[in-house]
Amino acid sequence: MQRRSKVFGLATIELTLVLPILLLLVFTVAEFGRLLYQYNALTKTVRDASRYLDIYATPGVSDVIDISNTLRTEVDNLVYYGATTNTGNEILPGLANSTTNVSVSGQFITLSVSYNFQPIFSTIIPDFGYGGGFNLSFPLVVSYTLKAQSGGIR
Repeated sequence: MQRRSKVFGLATIELTLVLPILLLLVFTVAEFGRLLYQYNALTKTVRDASRYLDIYATPGVSDVIDISNTLRTEVDNLVYYGATTNTGNEILPGLANSTTNVSVSGQFITLSVSYNFQPIFSTIIPDFGYGGGFNLSFPLVVSYTLKAQSGGIR
């Protein structure tokens, strides 16, 4: 009986030493998967909004693409909510606070979105008194360029 209680005590000590490392590994993998999911969702919504912008942009003077304020607002709403109106839930949490930039260069339209990724578990890794810690939030930047179609639908 004495031998069995020593083995059980040793297993408990091994568990207390290994469990924090295993939990850290599991949470890291889960957070990285969440990062990939959010980047994929952001890429898809920017691609859809760029295509919408490409279809509805109208050629202006000397074949320069003209993008109206109404079209810019619709594209912003399409990026944030997945619809041209300002209704519904955001595609990603905090996406409406992101930066959307539309630029035109000749016949090419570029839509860029910068979204600040926020980890779930912690935004700062402490460095135990040697500074302010390491910030884990960083911008996800997606840019998509299309050649404008001749003549908008509107």
